[in-house]
Order: sequence, then C-alpha cells, then structure tokens
Amino acid sequence: MNKTTIDPTRSIGMRLFLYFFLVIVVSVSCVGFLSYDRSRQLIETQVEDAKRLTAVQAADKMELVLQQYEDTSLEIMLLPEIAELSTSYRLYPDDIMRQLEVRRELETRLNTYTFSDSSIASVHLLSLDDVMPSMSIGGPTPSDISEAPWFQAALQNDGKGVWIPSTADGPSGTLTSVAFGYARVIKDQGTFNASYVYLMELRESRLQEVVAGALGEGARMYLLDASGNVVSSDDKAEIGTPFAIPLQGDSAALEETIEGQEMLIAHSQLTGGWRLVGVQPFAPLVAGTQTIWNVTIGMLVAGIVAAIVIGFMVARQIGTPLRRMSGLMKQAEGGDLAVQSPYAKRRDEIGTLATGFNEMLANIRALVEDSHASVRDVMSTAEELGEASRRTATSAKEIAIATEQIAIGASNVAVEAEKVTDVTSDMGSKMATTVQANEHMASAAADIRESSRQGAEYMRELSEKTAETEQLTVSMVSKVEELQKSTASIRDILALLNNITKQTNILSLNATIEAARAGEAGRGFMVVADEIRKLADQSKQSIETVATITDRIRSEIEETVGLMGRAYPLFQEQIASVKQSNEIFLSVNDRMAEFTTQLDAVSDAVLQLETTQRTLSEAMSSVSAVAEESSATTEEVASLSTDQLQVGESLVGLAGRLEDVSKRLRDTLNKFRL
Repeated sequence: MNKTTIDPTRSIGMRLFLYFFLVIVVSVSCVGFLSYDRSRQLIETQVEDAKRLTAVQAADKMELVLQQYEDTSLEIMLLPEIAELSTSYRLYPDDIMRQLEVRRELETRLNTYTFSDSSIASVHLLSLDDVMPSMSIGGPTPSDISEAPWFQAALQNDGKGVWIPSTADGPSGTLTSVAFGYARVIKDQGTFNASYVYLMELRESRLQEVVAGALGEGARMYLLDASGNVVSSDDKAEIGTPFAIPLQGDSAALEETIEGQEMLIAHSQLTGGWRLVGVQPFAPLVAGTQTIWNVTIGMLVAGIVAAIVIGFMVARQIGTPLRRMSGLMKQAEGGDLAVQSPYAKRRDEIGTLATGFNEMLANIRALVEDSHASVRDVMSTAEELGEASRRTATSAKEIAIATEQIAIGASNVAVEAEKVTDVTSDMGSKMATTVQANEHMASAAADIRESSRQGAEYMRELSEKTAETEQLTVSMVSKVEELQKSTASIRDILALLNNITKQTNILSLNATIEAARAGEAGRGFMVVADEIRKLADQSKQSIETVATITDRIRSEIEETVGLMGRAYPLFQEQIASVKQSNEIFLSVNDRMAEFTTQLDAVSDAVLQLETTQRTLSEAMSSVSAVAEESSATTEEVASLSTDQLQVGESLVGLAGRLEDVSKRLRDTLNKFRL
C-alpha cells in the first residue's frame, strides 16, 4: 500500500482551525472595538454638548456683567453735574468759585461709583476742547492719548460705547495692574456737540472672577476681542497675544490638539464682538471609557482561547478522516479497487463521503468488467466506420464544385447592391445637413424675435419712466420757484431784525448814558446795558451772515431754474426718440413673426423629403443585406462541403486509430484487480 505525505500547512484540518480562529477573533475584536469606539464617541459628544451649553451660560453671565458697566457709563453720562459743569465754564468763565463747587460735586458723584464697585480702577472725563477741564478719579489724568485707537474709535461711534482690550497699564497708561476699559463720547446737552470722552478702566481680574470654575476643574477661561486677541486669562503673559486656534460661529465645542495634548475648546460669542473661550484637557472627561477598553481586551482574550479549542476539535473531527480517505484514494489510483473506507458507519458528512467512496469503487469494478466486453464491439465497429467514411468523402467533392458556382453569382449581386446603398447614404447625409441648417435658422429666427420683443418691452418701460421724469422735472421747477419766493421773504425778515438790532443798540447807548449820570448807583445798570449792546452787536453780525447766505442761496436757485428751463426741451426730444424706437421694435417683431412662419413651412417640407430618402435607403439596405446573406450562405455551404470532405478523410484515419485505442484499452483494463 502506497503511503502519502501531506503538507500540514495545506491540510484542510489546519485551514478549518485557522478559519474558526480568525472568524471568532475578528468578530470579537470588531464588536469590542466598535462598542468602545461608539461609547467613546457618545461620551465625547455628550461632553462637548454639555461644555458648549456651559460656555453659553458663562457667556450670558459675562454679558450681564459687561452690560452693568455699560449701564453705569450711561448713568454717568446723564449726570446733571456734567451739564452744570459745562454751563459754568461756558457761560460763566470768570466765576471761579462756582466752577470749583460744580467740580467738587461731580467728583463726589464719580467717587460714589468707584467706591461702590471695587472692580472699577479709575474713571476719566477727557475734555475735547480748551474750555472744559479734564477730570480723573482713581488715577492721574492721562496725556497724549488722542491718537490712541480706542480714543479714535469712541469719537467715530458718536456716543456709542467702545470696549477696550486689556493692557499691562490699562487703556490710560497710568495704572500699575492689568486692566481693560469702556469708552464713549459725552455730548453737551445744550449744544449737542461732543465735549468729553468718558473712560472707565476695569480690573482684568474681575473677568476671571465671573467665569472661575464655569467648566470644572482644570479648565482655563479666556476672553477674546473681535480680532481674536486675548483680553483676559489666568496667565497674564498671554494677554494681548493672539489665541492659538481660530474660532468661528456663535457657539461651539470642538476637540483640538494643543502642544501634543488633546483639549476640549468650548466658546460662545458675546454681543460686542468679544468671545468667551474655555479650554480643558480632554483625557479626564472620557476617563470612564477605560473600563470599556479593559472589558474589550478581556473578551478578546476569551475569544482567542475559545477559537483555539473549537478549531482543534473541528480539525480532529474532520481533518483526520479526510487524511485517511486521501490515502485510500491513492491505493485505488494504483489499481487496487478492493479497498474500503472504515468511516461508512458514521452518521455525518464524513460517513456519507465514505459510503459514497465505497459505492464509487464498486461501480468502477462493474464498469471495468463491462469495458472488456465493449472493447471487442468497438474493434468490429471501427472497420465498418472506415468503409462509410470513404464513400462520404467522394460525395463531398461533387457538392463543393456546385456550391462554388452559386457563390460567384451571389457575390456579383451584393456588389451592385452596395453601390446603390452608397448613393442613397450620400443623399441621406446631405439631407441631414440641410435639415440641421434649417433648424439652426429657425432657432436663430426665434431668438431674434424674442430679442425684438424684449427690446420693445424695454423701450415701453423707458418711455413710461421718461414721462415720469418729465413730471418730476416740472414739479422741481415749481418747487424751486416757491423756494425763490421764500428766500425773498427771509430777506425781508432779516431787514426787520436788522432794524430791531439798531434800535436795541441805541437803547443800550441811552441806558449807558443814564447809568453814567446816576454815578455809583447806576454801575450795575451800566453792566447790563453793556451786555445788551454786546448782544445787539452779535445779533447784527449773525443777521449779516444769514443775509449773505440767503443771497447766495437765492443766486443758486436762480441758476437752478435756468438750468431746468434749458433741460426741459431736451426731455421732450428724448421722449419723442423713445416713442419712435418703440414703434421700430414693434415693426421688427411683426416681420420676424412672418419670417418664422415661412421658415417652419420650409422645415416641414425638408423633413418630409428626409423621410422619403430614409425609406429608400432602408429598402436598398435590405436588398444589399439579402444579397450579402445569399452570398454568405452559399460560401458557407461550400465551406461545409469542403469540411465534410475533410471530415470524411479524417474519419478514415479515425477508424484506424479507434482500432489502436481499443487494443490499448484492453491492455489497460487488464491492470485492475477485481
């Protein structure tokens, strides 16, 4: 009995062991790692949402604090002492005592605000002219700050507040600690002109107190300005520097890597363009996922052990029987058909395979016995087949000659049909070109018609708008004429006021004379008369100035009336031109409609001609196809005849080889042991 050596790496038992091992390990690994990853993602998402909401709440709290400072600035701006200070310095420049009293009252009120809130480092009222004095509470009055960016921004906002980022010595440059500020313009309530720039400097530490502990232990809070620079931080060295990561959106929570460490960044937008940002290490927030990771590793180890046990059992139950069955097949291959498998009594697939193997060998033994009898019959049949093959070869020669003559006639018919087909194809291509050109002309005509219609519509709208412009011009001329009459009335009123001023001047002169006569008792009356005279002189100068302006306005109104008078005829000519253009567009549109109708009729005629040509081309193609098919069929018959001749000749040889094969088969069957 031949022994067979099997490579263990190619054994089916080893393959089954590896398959079970890989399936179990991969399945457990995928389920475990996917569960861990999904749990981590879910926890991260919940943490990010919670931190984002916390950042929004902290931003709302910061918003309230900043709003309180804005409200405080508004209260200070509306203090009556500021208006009183402006009045005392502008109307009573020589009353020093009154000015000092008003300043003392204003300083008392400002001190009340600074003492009531410890986060207010200083308050400044910076004068914008040489009349009003500057004032500072809580620190020295700053100098040379008119070119500071926050100072210019406050002036441009015209009364609206401006938040100033933190600096080491405050916005005024006079503090000894880090501070940010709020500035706005204060206007004189009498003249509504800007008189002061109000500056409130606030300690930066107040911002950290508001948001301290908002995101939990280990978190750092930042306040950024609109440019992304740090306004507040627990590390004072970072104040004024750009934030490490650009932020977008109103509020969000995102995971970023900063200096090699995963960080959770939650931020929220404030009303003034500033942004509150919280930065916290991400690892402590997802520390709970480590338990899931440990469970996953334990399940993976258990899965590997189970895979090894199950794989070994499968390999023993399947691999060993298959290996023994393979040895039995090798024995049968050597000619021993009497071998039997011992696993036929098993009730599984291996038993079924062994039963089939035994039955197969039994059938092969019966087949070998039948083959001995068949070999004798085949040898006698081979002699008869040789004789029939020789007769078939003779008939095939005669058929081949006849089919060759038929093929020549069919080829001539096919050549003539192809010539007619080429002519009709050329006609078809020219007709297609004509149809395509006609379609292009129809499309172009439709486009021209649409453009003409749009042009007419645009000219109609232009005509309506030109008519409206004419009406507006007439109305403007009327208004300007009324304005000219009003300026004349103003001139008369100014003349009356000038006379009143002269009379007032004369009265003040008479009062001065009477006061001089009265001596010491009339000195107070003399001061009043002098003030009246000054007011009369100022009124006279103002009236002369208004008269000059009124004359200039009247002159410009007269020039405007003249220009409108010259422009009105031009408007009339423009209206006539627009109406004429509109009529031309309408005429072009009608002509293009007629041209499109005629072009459609031509297109229909060309399409009918193309249909007729296509029918003729199809008929000629059918004739050519039939001719070619006949030629091909004839040639095929000739080829078959030739093949039949060759087959007949080969049958003769095959009959001889069949006899030889029968002898060899007999010798081969004699090797099997039954």
